[in-house]
Amino acid sequence: MPSGNVVLRDRRGSPRNIHIGKVSVFRRAASWLLYYRENGTPRKIRIGPDRREAERRAAEVNAQLAHGLPSTFSYERISVEDLVRLWLENHDLVLRSSVATVSRYRAATDHFLRFAQANHIGLMADCVTPRIAESFVKHLRSLMVSPNGHTKTPRRKLRDKGLIYILGVCRSLFNYAARQRHLPPYARNPFTDLGIERMKIEDAKPTGVLSQEEESAFLAACDPWQFRVFFTLAFTGMRPGELCHLLVEDVNLFTRTAAIRNRPELGWKTKTRAERKVYLFDELLAVVQELAAGRTCGPLFLARHFAAGVELPSLAGKDARDLAREFDTRVAAGAQQGGLAWGRLAEEHASRRFWREMGAITPKEVRREFIRVARKIGRRDLTCPKLWRHQMATAMQEASVDPFARKEIIGHTRLETTALYTHTREATLGREIAKVVQLRADTINTVRARFASR
Repeated sequence: MPSGNVVLRDRRGSPRNIHIGKVSVFRRAASWLLYYRENGTPRKIRIGPDRREAERRAAEVNAQLAHGLPSTFSYERISVEDLVRLWLENHDLVLRSSVATVSRYRAATDHFLRFAQANHIGLMADCVTPRIAESFVKHLRSLMVSPNGHTKTPRRKLRDKGLIYILGVCRSLFNYAARQRHLPPYARNPFTDLGIERMKIEDAKPTGVLSQEEESAFLAACDPWQFRVFFTLAFTGMRPGELCHLLVEDVNLFTRTAAIRNRPELGWKTKTRAERKVYLFDELLAVVQELAAGRTCGPLFLARHFAAGVELPSLAGKDARDLAREFDTRVAAGAQQGGLAWGRLAEEHASRRFWREMGAITPKEVRREFIRVARKIGRRDLTCPKLWRHQMATAMQEASVDPFARKEIIGHTRLETTALYTHTREATLGREIAKVVQLRADTINTVRARFASR
């Protein structure tokens, strides 16, 4: 018995009530319970039939109360709507996740909010049970959605990858709730037991890479402006957004490198916030020199009408420092005029307008031109220029490039992500199997002799 405990006994001598500091331990029927007051609020916690366990938990709670800490069993109840709002604000204002990431999280949690509002009005976060999570999965599997979010697009069922993504976001949401003590400390995350990682993906869109013949045909079908864009994407592994935000000042002809770096002073950051350099081999160096064409500043890849010399961008001739001062002035003016409505989304829109005035090509323009060239070679199914990152990752695997070098070149933070971008061509399978056949030459000779004797 811990020192300082007060034990009250009934007429038979059995312990009836135990006081451990500010916590009372008492028995009701076959269970032991704790009673204490925290911040003026009475709490009664059922522990179970084990008296020693009840005393141990009481001592733990008493120590927490004595030091002004939240007790083990304390949590702040919150509605699902408020939980989603706080979680998104945490990503937006604390973790500083990208605007696009926050937008995807909001779209995913909106599915759960609509489900809760339709089936469980006023649902509290601590009342979300595994059974409710299972019902949400069934709801998602019956849902008809627009693939690209446009109302005029024909609706279809939610794909398995989209469903798994939404459930993963909801699991992260409730992990946040547990960390912020919005769930009872003994409660499990209701989305943990769904077995998200074991869910099968049966309706994924077919993925793959171009054959070398198709890759050559694609580049051959490009006009000069398209060729510079897609040749650079094909042999650097850049993201389209990184290509669009590359400045002439980022290219070093002496070291034959192009630096992909964050430009927070111009309202743009890389996806992973990491910076890297890409090497410019002879042909790529020649393309970069054509793109610069004597310019010393501004975007390396200009929009088509600016590259053709039809007109000059309104911010032409300004170097990175001048552009940063101009952008800062515009952001300050926008924040003053917008007041409380001005936020990260408004700043991103201002950044996009600013880069267009600089003359830079936009990711939408890259995608539009990619689709046009793909249709020329009879591949109407190709709609995403990110395919070139898959091409680059696959080519590096076939060239036996060191995996860590692959990760650095492609711009990933983990090798596992690079593996997702790497595909194996049929020719590569044949070449590798030929090595296995050569290694087992004695067995193959026996098989060949058997065939010859027929």
